[in-house]
Amino acid sequence: SDQFNRQESPLSYPAYIEMTKSATKSENNLETNEMEEEEEEEESYWKRKVLPILHILQIENNAERLCDACAILYQTLEEGNMLGKRFKRRNLLLKMLYKLVDVTSDSLGLKLAKIILGVS
Repeated sequence: SDQFNRQESPLSYPAYIEMTKSATKSENNLETNEMEEEEEEEESYWKRKVLPILHILQIENNAERLCDACAILYQTLEEGNMLGKRFKRRNLLLKMLYKLVDVTSDSLGLKLAKIILGVS
């Protein structure tokens, strides 16, 4: 019954402000940590999955094999949730893909367009 009779004293305004600041800092720290983890995961995924495909695109001369590599690249980007959003290495990827636009192959052009539009 003491619990119900005792009234909590209201927080003073400075104490309330301090509590709010502390909660905001905690939330910001959590968000920062989550963003850093996402960036590390993205960087790791880029190095493990995407870079090997980009290497193939750089050295390959056969249009059919380039098409296959582009199909795999699109799927890899999709699996890594890199389509439809900005990511750290987006500009590098687009530069590499634009270099392939000059290859005279309609099917390669379509695959390149799909990837370029997917990351734009």
